Amino acid sequence: MNACPARTLGVLRSVVFLVSTPFFILGFMLAVYGKQVGASVIEAARVDRPRRVFDEIGRVLKPAGRAFISLGATPEEIRPGLITPRRRFRNLMHILAMVGSCRKRGNTARIVQMVEAQTQALAARHNVPLEFETLYLGDSDIRPCLGCRVCFDRGEDKCPLKDDIPSIRAKMDAAEGLILASPVYVNDVSGVAKNWIDRLAYLSHRPALAGKCAYLIATVAGGPTGHTLQTMSTALRTWGCKLVGQAGYKMGPLLPHAELESRYSQEPARVAERLFQAIVRQEYLRPSFFSLVMFKIQQLTWQREAPNSLDYAYWQGQGWLNPARTFYIAHRANPIKVTLARWVGALIFRLVT
Repeated sequence: MNACPARTLGVLRSVVFLVSTPFFILGFMLAVYGKQVGASVIEAARVDRPRRVFDEIGRVLKPAGRAFISLGATPEEIRPGLITPRRRFRNLMHILAMVGSCRKRGNTARIVQMVEAQTQALAARHNVPLEFETLYLGDSDIRPCLGCRVCFDRGEDKCPLKDDIPSIRAKMDAAEGLILASPVYVNDVSGVAKNWIDRLAYLSHRPALAGKCAYLIATVAGGPTGHTLQTMSTALRTWGCKLVGQAGYKMGPLLPHAELESRYSQEPARVAERLFQAIVRQEYLRPSFFSLVMFKIQQLTWQREAPNSLDYAYWQGQGWLNPARTFYIAHRANPIKVTLARWVGALIFRLVT
């Protein structure tokens, strides 16, 4: 009779501890560094850049955050000098745009073509050699997933469907930047884009795209684009990508070329600039709070997996099952953000399992 209340009390105590401890640590740091933090936060707010507020707190508290290194990033991940700062491309920059439409002259394809032109011009101005490849998924042989779980249990190379998915994956692996563009079909991605996502579902178990920056584009005649962008975002972030931006365009059934150029003359330039700069600045070295939380949840999940499973072997081989590991790749995320993300991830895992 008392087992259930006792267990509930134990869970509640764990939740209180997990939630309160980071705030206690943060409060202690603020007590020590409060004046400096306050000045930085006020300045960040004054210039109307709200997203800088947390970054300013982290920058000021970073020396103190190193004292909690065992709870946050590993020594290899935050040791000064391990990760080089911003670098310029001396070799070829690869960007792969995947268009989830069968219409090469449709709205989605034409927006991507405008982004390509802007990116080529940007690379030329900065003397960065660029290879921009557009892959039309509608032209590719992508067969519907059979749901047989062979890719999960035995490996993607054992998939019984012999089509273009391995070659598409190879192109993705070779690129530093990815663009995924889809028209909105019934408030979601197109069928060919969904087939592509489904066939790469094994990447949700074995993320292999960390170190790549991605930008998402959705086009629609007149409805919303949010759900379509969310579908693409969930897939790419779960696979390890750094999502650097997304854009939705309401364009009507098919805009005349002159009207398309006139109405959307600025947006493709913004997309090109955002993705280009994210690659050059290596923004993938600063994973988002969401990505850090997802890694922790996945890490705890696969630590419970049977040691003879393919997923366990993959995570073990990558060194990701090490409790001190905080992300798929070495990174430069703020130690305090890493610590909080790990606590949140552990809390969520405990609540849902």
